[in-house]
Amino acid sequence: MKINKLKTPLSEKEIISNWNSEEVIVSVICCTYNQEKYIEDTILGVLCQNTTYRYEFIIHDDCSTDSTSSIIKEYANHYPNIIKHIIPPKNIYSQGIQPGINAFSFTKGKYIALCEGDDFWIDENKITKQVEILEAEKKCNICFSSAYTLQPNGKLDIIANYHNHIFCSPLSTVIRQGGAYMPTASILFRREIFILFKDNFSKASIGDYYCQILGSIGKGAMYLPDITCVYRINAVGSWSEGRKNISEETLILEINEYEKYLYKLIDLGADKTDIDFALADLIRINANELFIKKEWNSCKSLIIKSWNIYKNINRNQKKIYYYRNFLPILFLREKIKKSLKRIKF
Repeated sequence: MKINKLKTPLSEKEIISNWNSEEVIVSVICCTYNQEKYIEDTILGVLCQNTTYRYEFIIHDDCSTDSTSSIIKEYANHYPNIIKHIIPPKNIYSQGIQPGINAFSFTKGKYIALCEGDDFWIDENKITKQVEILEAEKKCNICFSSAYTLQPNGKLDIIANYHNHIFCSPLSTVIRQGGAYMPTASILFRREIFILFKDNFSKASIGDYYCQILGSIGKGAMYLPDITCVYRINAVGSWSEGRKNISEETLILEINEYEKYLYKLIDLGADKTDIDFALADLIRINANELFIKKEWNSCKSLIIKSWNIYKNINRNQKKIYYYRNFLPILFLREKIKKSLKRIKF
């Protein structure tokens, strides 16, 4: 597999000449902080879009301290009618404010697309394909696609490779598969969904998951089988990289947030059984992280909670639950199994 990055955008004048309306159809939101190694790929992926739909590019730079801001500024100077470079007076994420919410206040688009500052688009027709799907499917509010994952060592994998044709994924599947079901950089949804999200989930830490569910309530989510974007794993400043050093206290506290916001979705149209499944799985994931950290008591407490909410989610949940009173033994057993796999006989 090989990634073909989008590298050569048209001039701003040429891009604008292709648009067929004065109305902004798509607002692309990019939130970034200290991602100087990646932000240019993000910018080029958007500017290289081949589309007749007018779009704007909102880049929310949360007071980066590296060269991220200067890279954005250079492109904003060349594309002033497309790029809006937003820099708050001081870092707002550290104040408990979600940069995506602040960025949304600057948007005008009928549709919202997302692309974090360490991810990037590789399909020049992404906007066109997804807008056309949702324009045809008036009762659906969100569209997503397949994607590549890119690890720091250059390893590539394909995710969200569910079918080879366009189809509608039901709400239950979106909820039960968790936030990783839709690659965030692949998502495009109607503006009303973000308004609903802002009004109800602005303080949530895993906001893209709630956007996925809100967008799928009703008729489900439209799936585009094309690989439109790249999601970097463990990149500097990324969510996945930040999870590496997460504390025991934070892993436990997250459960209260999950309960608060997931059950709120029931009043908005989600099924309680699906929400129970999703909550139990999120608790199971945190229990597993505590297991890896050898925090036996906290792990045991969370896995019991997960089991009581929804039993037999998967093998990981069952294994930890059945060994809940012997977690150090299970840890040693798993370590030996991994060692044996690395030995070539």
